[in-house]
Amino acid sequence: MDEDIVRLLLGARGYGKTDYCTIMGVAYSLYLTWFHKRDLDLDTNLIITKSKARNTAIMNEITQALEKNGVPLDKANASTIRIEGLIGQDHSAEAITIKTSMRGRHPKRIVMDDPVTDEDVSQAMRDVVKRRYDEAYKLCQNIVIIGQPAHFDDLYAQLRNVIKTKEVPHGKIPELDADLEAMVLAGVDRVSIEMSYHLRIPADGASIFSNIKFIDAFLPGDSVAFIDPSDGGDYTAISIFKGYMSGVAVKGHAWKKAWYHCMDELIAALKASGVRRICFETNATGQQPIDQLRQVLSPLGIGVVGVHSDTNKHATILQAGSFAHLIHLSKDSDKAYTDQVIKYELKAKHDDAPDSLARGLVWLGLITGKK
Repeated sequence: MDEDIVRLLLGARGYGKTDYCTIMGVAYSLYLTWFHKRDLDLDTNLIITKSKARNTAIMNEITQALEKNGVPLDKANASTIRIEGLIGQDHSAEAITIKTSMRGRHPKRIVMDDPVTDEDVSQAMRDVVKRRYDEAYKLCQNIVIIGQPAHFDDLYAQLRNVIKTKEVPHGKIPELDADLEAMVLAGVDRVSIEMSYHLRIPADGASIFSNIKFIDAFLPGDSVAFIDPSDGGDYTAISIFKGYMSGVAVKGHAWKKAWYHCMDELIAALKASGVRRICFETNATGQQPIDQLRQVLSPLGIGVVGVHSDTNKHATILQAGSFAHLIHLSKDSDKAYTDQVIKYELKAKHDDAPDSLARGLVWLGLITGKK
């Protein structure tokens, strides 16, 4: 329980991660601190979970363990446990939910128990969990994170193999193993079983563009480009295309500013990739940008056309995803562009890059788009 580094414990569902690590781990640590008359202030714990109901159950169990072993408590309720003699504002153990601010707390140990669950793996919730982890790390580095994978881009996926990780998949504790064959026969989703028990994120189907290919660099020669502009507050994304193999090679750029504020970067990208013609989406801008771009780009030998897209954005991106195995994304694309494409999902926080990619494929006639 005590290390000055962040640790990740991934264990199969039903293996007792919460019972034996969060509950008994904290309880036993507090018992030893009290029994050996150590400074109680050096053993203060902050437990973070997804719900108040879970916090209440955890705190009740820790309280019972301490009381049955003779540890005197000043306070014991659904969110707080305080051993007699503790001095300072931090409690022996305190439980908060993932959406609660940690401001004003300075625990000596933090336990994040199932911060990501399959009940809610939306990007908004994943962002909340990541922010809480970032905030927790600023308080102390003695952090234990416990759970099992729930999404291909959740906190576990981001930290796995980056921090110290221990994995206990199905089969490690046979006495506690669930009957996975019965689950399959009962119609339980295989992807869910893979993540919850085998701790594996399926390679295929993890994201819409999971089958996309990568090339080391965009090949020289003439190319064309599609621009999804921003008028401020979002990304201006450009997808540059060239025929490659039986599909296309793509190089992408994304700038978090309005299109008219990234003209220097835009022109440099067009020149570097030999772009001879661009298509600019005019849905939110009208004709004015086309005239402005023609004045700047025509002397460079780059033609400019505008298009008003009337297809459903998500449906069109889904259709582009079915074409993913024929898309070869250049590794010298912007990281922001690449991340938006390969991590795209419905209601993604930023979808300008995959939108630019999909609309560009429609413009090229490779897909038809969905209304």
